[in-house]
Amino acid sequence: MPRPPSDTIGACAFRRFTLVCRTFVALALASVTALSSGCDGDTPGTPTDAGVDAAADALPPLPPPPAPFEALPETGRFTIPGLADEAYVVRTEADVPHVYAKNRLDLMRVFGFAMARDRFFQMDLTRRLSQGRISELLGDVALDTDLENRMTGGGFLADRFTAELQPDEAAEIDAFAEGINAYIAAVGERRLRAPRELQLAYRLLGASAVTDLMVPWTRRDV
Repeated sequence: MPRPPSDTIGACAFRRFTLVCRTFVALALASVTALSSGCDGDTPGTPTDAGVDAAADALPPLPPPPAPFEALPETGRFTIPGLADEAYVVRTEADVPHVYAKNRLDLMRVFGFAMARDRFFQMDLTRRLSQGRISELLGDVALDTDLENRMTGGGFLADRFTAELQPDEAAEIDAFAEGINAYIAAVGERRLRAPRELQLAYRLLGASAVTDLMVPWTRRDV
């Protein structure tokens, strides 16, 4: 896990943090509060990444943040299924996320969640292109692209790679996929905003809801 140099710890270098807590109950996502809440141009009827979930009151009180983060404003609090302990996402200049966790599985799960929240649409396009499945999204116009990509053998290589993973490697990749799926679930429950690209295009792509286009991830997708 990356550690910041000692001379960069402080409010100037670490502008804000997001606390991700372990799941104490069967809950996909708890309360969220983010800087982007209430921004102009939000699609009507979509969540604004803000508000307090009543279920959060049922959770035990959380410990104070580690010393390096005490002076930083907290901008969000989430609950992700499967975490063994608290983890933190610190965003620095240019909104770059830095994940701090007590074990590698928690780190990968939070990393998947944070990455999907930032760039799910890009990730999904990359997945579909590499597997020759972009026509599922764009229709017949993309069939030639899918045929070409399937001819390269990317799917065969993905199957070989996943089949030969060591148990610890497979667990980490699964955790990353679970973090992405936690974001998808949060969007489906209207607790987080959907990717802006899908908000704009889902009707044009023939979907009745944004979440129809947000297919859960597996180990092979990663």
